[in-house]
Amino acid sequence: MVDVSVVMTFHDEGPLAQQSLNALRRCTEASTRAGLRVEVVAVLDRPSPETARIVMGQPGIRVVPVDVGDLGISRNLGIAASAGQCVSVIDGDDYWSADWLTACHPLAQADVVLRHEWVLMFGERNEFMQQVPQTDELFDADSLLVFNPYVSSCFARREVFERHPYREKRQAATGYGYEDWHWLCETVSAGVTNRVVPGTALFYRQKPSGMLAREREGRAILPPTSLFAPGGRTGAPA
Repeated sequence: MVDVSVVMTFHDEGPLAQQSLNALRRCTEASTRAGLRVEVVAVLDRPSPETARIVMGQPGIRVVPVDVGDLGISRNLGIAASAGQCVSVIDGDDYWSADWLTACHPLAQADVVLRHEWVLMFGERNEFMQQVPQTDELFDADSLLVFNPYVSSCFARREVFERHPYREKRQAATGYGYEDWHWLCETVSAGVTNRVVPGTALFYRQKPSGMLAREREGRAILPPTSLFAPGGRTGAPA
């Protein structure tokens, strides 16, 4: 039995993939010492040759090659291939604090998504932010129409991801983007609550050529979501 599956997605990270895998190993080793059974599922979605070589050369991880060209769908496929009772997702160029998995596991509940308290951004810009729980007075569900207050990395029981898969965006054909923002809206609409795990941190790499930058440059928009549909949790009455 696997307690936690780490689903890590890779595309064209190159040498950065090795740095993130090294940091992940620090986290999984801390979890193993705490008695958790952890697996790592690395999803290679149309990877660059160097990224594929680095990831496939790692011992003790499961590699899932896919050919979809879509981050949300590649995450879904990685989750489907995993065996953990809980799942935590992370991009292939980011880092977790070593306590992330051990701090999250005892807090995982049905219809709860766990988030890092601190996000330290580095790379193109150096910034940090504190994420607040959905129950905090600073959280306003209506504001999800205009921005996403959370980064993509999160932790939840696997049934949360199975009930609410990420949506395919096909930005070039549809103009849609921001799969994580859309997933947040859909889960909030379904009654899922976002909570913050105190003292945990995500080290979030910002790249001028990253996916978020490309979505902004391409003027991507948030796909339709049930959160703001007539009769939705914050939408107008039907």
